[in-house]
Amino acid sequence: MTIIRRLGVHLVAHPMTTMHPLVARVLAALLLIPLSLLPSGPAPAAEAARVPVRVMLPEMGNLQFLSFWVARGAGYFAEEGLDMRLFVAPSPGAVAEAFIAEGTDVALLPPPGYGQLIERQQPVVVFANLLTNHPVNLIVHRDVVAARPGVASLPLAERLRRLQGIRIGVAPGPLRNLQMLFASVGLNVNRDVEVVTLPGEEQNDAFGARRVDAFYTHTPYLEQALVRQGAQLLVNQSGGEVAEFTRLQIHSVVATRTFAAAQPGTLVAMARAIHRAQLLLHADQKRAADALLGAGLPHLERPLIETLLAVSARSVPMTPEVLPDGLRRAVTLFGGGRATDLSAVNLGDYLAPEIAREAMVPRVRTRWTAMGGWSVLPLVLLAASGVALSVILGAAARRLP
Repeated sequence: MTIIRRLGVHLVAHPMTTMHPLVARVLAALLLIPLSLLPSGPAPAAEAARVPVRVMLPEMGNLQFLSFWVARGAGYFAEEGLDMRLFVAPSPGAVAEAFIAEGTDVALLPPPGYGQLIERQQPVVVFANLLTNHPVNLIVHRDVVAARPGVASLPLAERLRRLQGIRIGVAPGPLRNLQMLFASVGLNVNRDVEVVTLPGEEQNDAFGARRVDAFYTHTPYLEQALVRQGAQLLVNQSGGEVAEFTRLQIHSVVATRTFAAAQPGTLVAMARAIHRAQLLLHADQKRAADALLGAGLPHLERPLIETLLAVSARSVPMTPEVLPDGLRRAVTLFGGGRATDLSAVNLGDYLAPEIAREAMVPRVRTRWTAMGGWSVLPLVLLAASGVALSVILGAAARRLP
């Protein structure tokens, strides 16, 4: 390679007398360009040490945090050079307090968690969105649909009107959202149906025993009923069917302000891995299911995972972009039993939208480069050089006497 490089330099300085000077210089450039891309020193190490990131979770394996678990199972965090170290809060409702008390770097928080931290003006920043559409859906027994021919294909308002008199199970938390769903089409849930309040862990038993005809629920109860209990999806809020429950900033990734200031590049890498997972969820649910099954979570089964993704993948945003208006709406919708007042704070002080924006900028993947991907480029350029050179030399030869 050194000899060829020297030949290229020599051609620039001393064009061959038997060749047109312009042809010689083009030949030199064609020789030098691809060679300049070859590594001049030893190959880099196969894998640099990963940066540890301590992550506080509300609970282990909650699939409402789909894009986080897909990024983990697909190896995207590792490919970004991150070592994600997971911590679990004493209870899901205590995750925000555990995040501050334990001093972890980031946390996955629902609206009541990050909303209360912002309200109390804790030193945190929201930098990525994990869930943008409401994760709760309305499912019914198939015989409810059979008794109302064509109901599944009707507009939303007529679908809900046809449910008058049935028993709908719902956990205490989403009850207000169920009321809003019916109110959005001019109905009153307390008047038009019978509401049966049930904690989540009792819902599948109640559905199987026909103590309720329908229930308004989310993972893991949703997919259990669809796969094993003959349920049918009737209102798909996860898919964006109800406008009031879309374009939200629901579950979010939050960092301490200290960590964000010290390691902004680490947050960008984390957001980039999440963005890749979000794109995968929208583009290839089979690979996304493979990733989930490889994420190290207990008690996952492919039929349940594939059913959940078919219903809920569109609840995941296409990008981790932070949505200020969506955040305010989510805090109102998912208040956790108390009103969170953000009127006294400058919300911009608690958002870091630049992290997600930088994460979405296209770039050459480091892993591809480290594995020698760049070495293909000189070969391609050399091949192109050969073609161009043959054309130039042919033209030059025709001009010689």
